[in-house]
Amino acid sequence: AIAGYGKADSLKDEGRGFGQKLENWASDNRREDCNLFYSLADMLPDSVVVHVDEQIVYANQAFARLLNFTSPDQMIGCSVYDFIAPEDQIKAEYRLKGIMEDGLRLPFQDYTLLKGEEDSVCVEICSQPVRWNGQLAVQAIIRDMTAKHHKDELLRTLSRAVEQCSDSVIITDRQGIIEYVNPFFEERSGYL
Repeated sequence: AIAGYGKADSLKDEGRGFGQKLENWASDNRREDCNLFYSLADMLPDSVVVHVDEQIVYANQAFARLLNFTSPDQMIGCSVYDFIAPEDQIKAEYRLKGIMEDGLRLPFQDYTLLKGEEDSVCVEICSQPVRWNGQLAVQAIIRDMTAKHHKDELLRTLSRAVEQCSDSVIITDRQGIIEYVNPFFEERSGYL
């Protein structure tokens, strides 16, 4: 027998064992990463969607609530275009092409999403390319803009009321410097 030959076989076996341990470790880490992603995404108040080849493979509970679904599972396998209003389809296609072909990470953009056949919701969507089970995918974060749009409309209404008010309105900063006067004040005082 050759001295040390049995030891080399033993090292080979350990090497195979190490390779298997490394593979198990990587698999465990991927599983932990997935669990962390699901946990974080499900805690977010914003919607999170992942789609592969335009088919939804993941949606969090916030997205299901936003579009009046009882469970995100009902959305799995649906086309993302099923939920995008017709007037935003071309914009969505153009942005999706930039993500998939050029690897672009795109900032928030306004969209209208469909909530059934007769209702819709204004949202902002930002998207980026990701890997999902080894495939190129798109991850989108969707923010409901309903409350912001309502506040903006309320502010516009208040602004029109102040503009049309037949009383003088003067707004100053804390130092007393005038920041705004309404048209009636200008008319009455001659101050421009």
